[in-house]
Amino acid sequence: MDDKFLQLLRCPITGDGLRLVDTNMLDLAIKAQQMGQLCDRLGRRVDAFSGGLTDLNARWFYPTRSSIPNLIPDQAIEVSQISNSQANSSQAEST
Repeated sequence: MDDKFLQLLRCPITGDGLRLVDTNMLDLAIKAQQMGQLCDRLGRRVDAFSGGLTDLNARWFYPTRSSIPNLIPDQAIEVSQISNSQANSSQAEST
């Protein structure tokens, strides 16, 4: 995604700027989605995505599909779900 374009985007929930997610978070988010562990703000399961953006405080995750960010507030994903899914999968692997 073009840096100049990214600088124009704002989180529709907080009004903060947005940044591309790092590879580690993206891998965790994709894995959580594939396991059916990610829901949007309305509690609906999230469809597959190829990338993502977060607000600068890393509270909200906005999936991108075909390099197009989805900035619909109701379809945002709380970043804590991604962290929690990693903890849950680690616990499942250790048992």
